[in-house]
Amino acid sequence: MFFGWRWKQDALPYSVIDRGTEVQGPIRSRGVLEVRGHVRGAVIHEGRMVVAPGGVCSGPVRSDDLYLQGEIHGDVTVTGTLRIGNGGQLYGDADCRRLIIDPGGCFVGINRSELEGRAAGPAAAQAGGAPSAVPVSNGAVPSPPTGLGVRSRGRRAARPGGHCRDHGPADGAARPGAADHRLPRVHAHEAPVGAGGV
Repeated sequence: MFFGWRWKQDALPYSVIDRGTEVQGPIRSRGVLEVRGHVRGAVIHEGRMVVAPGGVCSGPVRSDDLYLQGEIHGDVTVTGTLRIGNGGQLYGDADCRRLIIDPGGCFVGINRSELEGRAAGPAAAQAGGAPSAVPVSNGAVPSPPTGLGVRSRGRRAARPGGHCRDHGPADGAARPGAADHRLPRVHAHEAPVGAGGV
């Protein structure tokens, strides 16, 4: 079962990029794609895509539905549901109809769905679709106005050295006298981004 959906295993083509395998993109596929190895380059997938624990995609990803348990270093466009599971890490911008971030999931980037006015909830309607990422000062992390649980310091962390697990500095090294610029881990549950039939 994937996102609560059921389908016959033999009804859709099932492709696996296994551990220890490195593939240079761009890749075009359809059906179900599971990435356990490393994909470098763009992935354009029609269907359901899973980036398993230990799997890495370095480049932009486009899919109908995406379940992230590994890492993606690049922008993501999902026409359906983007789910970042426990241990999943997305370093890039996201444009999706529905965003779910499980406890332990990490999203460092911009939720473009909200910037385009597709955010759900009355606060987003009042703010005219303003992003839920709010600049933070003095280390305090306020709740976002849309209630989605997405937190940001108002800028993107450096992707190569950025990390979420230990809340360390975005560039990987602390500088003496520098302000605390660590990004908090992103946590949210069932965060619908799109309204209705967008």
